Amino acid sequence: MMIKCDEHGFSNGLLVSPDIKEQIQNSMHYTNIITIDYEYKGDVVDSFYLSECFAQKYGFFCNKILTLPDDYPEWVSKLAPLCEKCFQKFTNFR
Repeated sequence: MMIKCDEHGFSNGLLVSPDIKEQIQNSMHYTNIITIDYEYKGDVVDSFYLSECFAQKYGFFCNKILTLPDDYPEWVSKLAPLCEKCFQKFTNFR
């Protein structure tokens, strides 16, 4: 997905839990991110980045690779778009 970032202009976007987005937008570094990947026929087709608190609320306690469902679970609709460059700048992800 493409988004328009105030700092980076048009950029690749990621979906993150709202608390991660809020901290990064306040120029705060964020660690301990849980990644939930969905795969289809052996290829990762979607990745979501969750805070530990958000992840645990929905039963995730570590990184997971799951089979792509017909419909995404309800928690995916609560995620927020964030510029990939901002995400990389304020997390330990590259």
